[in-house]
Amino acid sequence: MIACLFCHAAESAFSGLVLDVLADLGTPVVVPLLPKETAPKLAKWPNPVFIVDDRSFVIAAQFIAAVPGRALKKIVTSLLTHQDEITQALDLLLTGF
Repeated sequence: MIACLFCHAAESAFSGLVLDVLADLGTPVVVPLLPKETAPKLAKWPNPVFIVDDRSFVIAAQFIAAVPGRALKKIVTSLLTHQDEITQALDLLLTGF
């Protein structure tokens, strides 16, 4: 289930916000959310944009990675209402359509 948006440990490769896209497994698999204003130019898909705390963030699905659970510091919010969009982005990333 795709739901929880976490603060990720600053000393890691993906500091900031990450979305756990395999929340039901023991090892978190995450995609980073980058501030839209500072993110590199990314294709619309597989990179949907979401608003978190009145700021725009783009999901950088191509940077998907497994991380230790201890690296996920605290839950920021849930993106469960956007599960279909996130699943479509991951499907496109992994299958090409």
